Amino acid sequence: MIKNSLKSTFFSQLIKEKTETKPKNDESEDKKILLREKLKSTGENIRLIRKLRKMSLTELAKKAKISSKYLQAVEASSKNISIINLNRIVQALNIEITDILCYKNHEKEKNMTIIKQKLKQYNTRKLKKLSLLIINAKKMIAKD
Repeated sequence: MIKNSLKSTFFSQLIKEKTETKPKNDESEDKKILLREKLKSTGENIRLIRKLRKMSLTELAKKAKISSKYLQAVEASSKNISIINLNRIVQALNIEITDILCYKNHEKEKNMTIIKQKLKQYNTRKLKKLSLLIINAKKMIAKD
């Protein structure tokens, strides 16, 4: 009885803390995180294919008729890429656009990315509470 009461209090307090600090645009923040991940994947894919083709950054930039500084920023995911420039890169690499835009779009990986970003906002004390919550949830699920 006391154990259930403590669990109930713990969960209530954790939920209360989370709702008090919950950002207003939680859903839009999730979308921003996913867009950053897609931008990162696009840049990584361009770099990977360029290196597999044994092309330097300067060579690809010249062939695609874009600046090497811009291409470097795209590969580092610090710059958005336009469709026109993406098409130029695709043509210069002699590949399909899907080769670059092939993301790891599995639901689990997207959720893990979102969770990872959200956990960064918590201090150590709150992370320990979350860890206990997960352990208790696993035990409760195992009983069912």
